[in-house]
Amino acid sequence: MVHSRRGCEPDFMAIIRPFRALRYGPDAAHTLAQLISPPGDGRHYPRVGLDGLHPYNILQIVRGRFDPENKADGPPYAATLRHFTGWKRQGILVRDPGEAMYILEQEFSFGGELQVRRSLIAAVLLEPLSTRNIFPHELTLRGPQPDLLDQLRALETNLSLTMGLLDDPGSELQDLLREPPGAWQLTDVTDGQGVRNRLFAVKRTATIQAMIDAVAGRPIVIADGHHRYETALEHQRLCQQEGMAVGADPADHVMMMLVPTEVADRSVLPAHRVYRRLPDGWRQRLGRELNRYFMLQEFPDLAQLEGFLARGTLPRWGLVQEDRLLGLRRRRTQRVQRILDTQPPLWRDLDITTVRTILMQQVLGVCPDHYAAKDHALYPTAAADVLDSVCNDEYELGVLLRPVPASLVTSVACSGQVMPPKSTHFYPKPAKGLVMNSLKGF
Repeated sequence: MVHSRRGCEPDFMAIIRPFRALRYGPDAAHTLAQLISPPGDGRHYPRVGLDGLHPYNILQIVRGRFDPENKADGPPYAATLRHFTGWKRQGILVRDPGEAMYILEQEFSFGGELQVRRSLIAAVLLEPLSTRNIFPHELTLRGPQPDLLDQLRALETNLSLTMGLLDDPGSELQDLLREPPGAWQLTDVTDGQGVRNRLFAVKRTATIQAMIDAVAGRPIVIADGHHRYETALEHQRLCQQEGMAVGADPADHVMMMLVPTEVADRSVLPAHRVYRRLPDGWRQRLGRELNRYFMLQEFPDLAQLEGFLARGTLPRWGLVQEDRLLGLRRRRTQRVQRILDTQPPLWRDLDITTVRTILMQQVLGVCPDHYAAKDHALYPTAAADVLDSVCNDEYELGVLLRPVPASLVTSVACSGQVMPPKSTHFYPKPAKGLVMNSLKGF
């Protein structure tokens, strides 16, 4: 999909501002690891539902749609709002007394090395995507989700962080995040990913202005949370219909975590695929057509297939079936080139483009968008999980891809294009419950 608009000119100015964060209060500090998600207390909460959650775990609010007290014939999220209001009344959740910019420092292991990623958390002025300052990086499978909108309308709070990338080649923002004058530590907790999270507040006016200046003129590319951003836009539109003055209300902003692209590039995971419910005869098509488009190499184990993926710079893929592991390299034929030439120029060298246009469409004869939906696909980041899904679950075929660099993500987005759905996975995801943004006033 190509958007008709200007490129990312340097006079663009993303507008950010400080805000008063809503956070777990001091009385909850000793149990904070149990209240965030993923929890850092050794528990493994279910992917959906509320069973087993700590009574004050943030998922009690985020997953409010599973609360049986929310009646189908009543106002959406009415019971969740009562619980949420009660938490604030009891001091479980408190709002910081003054405006601040926030710095999230995440310390984690990646590729056997200890890394530290610092990001700026701010209120970012909402604007339509791809029009001026803020751009999506991938095509979403659905638009604003009604359930997310119902939740935002009821609670008037950004519960989760939207992650944005912005280029910082001169390290201006990185330097500010590394040693911000007067930063005050609020939180130090390890989450269920094994990530140590330290949250700092910055209240000095001069430092806040320096952060605003460091972001100004740099387009923001949404790395994670496209649906949350789209939902915030729809909420803003509805508020304006109800008489809200444009630019005069917290609903004109969304809480975002801004990560320098150069930093995000250090911890990108692949977004592998596993497919199920493939059409009858897919194995026969695979055996008949695969060799026409790819050079094949069989491997005895997963470690050697992963080694094949890590070698060289030319595109290569892995194919996982229950009875064989294949390494794929694209053939340099006119047939292959004609197919790739139908794609936007910046898409042609993306590994996922070959998976969609050649493996899915030509080899298997299926629509890639249809097989991107959750009832047909999973997107593991570990090759071992791909193999396990194919061998032990109902999934039939796995595809291993290489990570997409964050720098390529921003260049594609700023060209006016978006990547196919589920092209990327930036690690680590921010834990829920560390910081929230109430839209009832800055």
